[in-house]
Amino acid sequence: MEHGYHELVALAYPTADFRELELIGKVVVWGFLYDDRFDTDRLGGDASAARSEAYKVARVLLGDTAPGTDVWLSSLAGVREQAASIMAPALLRRLTFDLVTFAYGVAEEVEMRARGEIPSTAKYLRLRMETFAWRVLVDLAEVAEGTELPDVVSRSPEYRALLEASGRVMCWTNDLHSLQKELRSGEQHNMVLVLRRQRGGTLEDSEAAVLAMMSDEIEQFAEYQAALTRLADRSRLTAADRARTARFTERIQYLMSGQNAWCAATVRYRDPAAAEQGSLAS
Repeated sequence: MEHGYHELVALAYPTADFRELELIGKVVVWGFLYDDRFDTDRLGGDASAARSEAYKVARVLLGDTAPGTDVWLSSLAGVREQAASIMAPALLRRLTFDLVTFAYGVAEEVEMRARGEIPSTAKYLRLRMETFAWRVLVDLAEVAEGTELPDVVSRSPEYRALLEASGRVMCWTNDLHSLQKELRSGEQHNMVLVLRRQRGGTLEDSEAAVLAMMSDEIEQFAEYQAALTRLADRSRLTAADRARTARFTERIQYLMSGQNAWCAATVRYRDPAAAEQGSLAS
């Protein structure tokens, strides 16, 4: 694949077995390609199309309608069928909800673009988590583990805080790597650009601010990891549940480091002229 999505999946989910890795890869690639349909040079200004497609995605994922001949929907239906053969019912319901949230997040972003609306920092933070499909990636980490987290962990404020911190790191890592691509396309939905509009200053000032914010979130992530350990102590989790929780937080770290490595290497975020020059030289 031109953008090396298979490499991203391998880096982000290095411990998954083949069966799980195949499903994870299909979900990730479908998400990338669906999002790319709504780039600024494609359907990125067509709010009605984005909303209509999100509705169709929801209907197919919920089993309310057949995909017909639509290649996007038929491939999604195939992914859902494969997921149902692997995932526990509760995790499958969560993945379904999070994929629908992703599709509607993309639609909301397109609607804002069509209106010429510049997001506030707070609105951008909320929407970016949806359009980045962060919770989908977290669901897939549980698929890679082959088991679900204990309820006392997955429903805890410590767990939610850990996911929020790591999700922000993931989103902002992507924003920094994709900044030049989005400047070329006129895209405004990027944390660096949101901060520059809010605070003023240079682009470099805003990039430095995002890096500082990421550093803070990484420190918070380590604190939330420790908080989950204390939660396990208070809740008297079994040794097996403790191990599952520790492995899951390790998998979130794989997600963060794997995505950063992939973003730095993929041609997806390079200047097309520079990428072409590099390919000719190699």
